[in-house]
Amino acid sequence: MTVRKFSSRRISSIHCAWPIAFCLLAVAGGCTGSELKSEQLDTLRSEQADLRRRFFAVQNRIRRTQAAALDSPGVRATQDRFYTLLREEMVSNDPAAANLLERSRRIGADLDRVSGPVLPMPDQADEEVVPPSERRFVAGELAAAERELRPHITLAMRKPRVAEAFQELQDSVAVTMTRIDPRSAASIERLNELTEQMRQIEIEIENLEGGG
Repeated sequence: MTVRKFSSRRISSIHCAWPIAFCLLAVAGGCTGSELKSEQLDTLRSEQADLRRRFFAVQNRIRRTQAAALDSPGVRATQDRFYTLLREEMVSNDPAAANLLERSRRIGADLDRVSGPVLPMPDQADEEVVPPSERRFVAGELAAAERELRPHITLAMRKPRVAEAFQELQDSVAVTMTRIDPRSAASIERLNELTEQMRQIEIEIENLEGGG
């Protein structure tokens, strides 16, 4: 699935200038046609992967606070409403999306199961420790499922009711996280910046792949 965007208060999204055009020009010398397009896509995908790594590095630093916020009753209700609307819209656009969603849910549950501590605590000594290779395999499966879901999600998110529910969820999570730990506000802003950069790159990739 696409990465979540947070907002620490009911404020407009943070727009960060990212010199995509400059990067494309930098690799354009001497190339034309399909070669240029291929190099542009390679550059954008490399930047996209780097931004994702940075996004998850920041997210990992505040994961405990985020988990606590997502587990709060108010946020859970908002999240349930968003996912209900998203699912309805996706299945309405393409009934096959229901199977993709179920597959993603099952893989996500497996990932939660195998994502235990690499080194167990003393009271977990008798528990099975899942090898890192298995965690990587399940995470890869989930990433593949989410790639298949992405076009369905993108289409559904264009509907005002779904977009509004998502904004409400973002705000609810952000406000709750800041209440739990005021230091998370700075990380939330950084997540906003990275998300906007990734959004811009996705647009560029879609335009290139679509011949735009």
